[in-house]
Amino acid sequence: MPEKPLICRFSVKLDGEFHTVTASIHLDVPTFVRFEMNAPSGNSPSMVVAMWSDGQWNVFEGDRSADPRHLLAITLAFGTMTFGPPGGDWLLVRDLLINLTQSAVVHYR
Repeated sequence: MPEKPLICRFSVKLDGEFHTVTASIHLDVPTFVRFEMNAPSGNSPSMVVAMWSDGQWNVFEGDRSADPRHLLAITLAFGTMTFGPPGGDWLLVRDLLINLTQSAVVHYR
């Protein structure tokens, strides 16, 4: 039976608008991460949905300027976590998410 995903939710301000960023981390084999960002309105990307697996990002919703690596890096640097694992677990999850910001490949659908 698959494990429940680890959910991390952040609030981050981009271009004057607050966005909610959610990362669902599935530690099954193979590991995959679902990235989702939304905002009520504004000039910055209002909705981005992407999935990381097998060393690459696949963007399912959002335009080509919606690079999940960049958005995740900004979120980790400047966002506030509103929901997620506590203490030492968060440090491990944060290291994983930082590594995903350095993934070399992004595909847009």
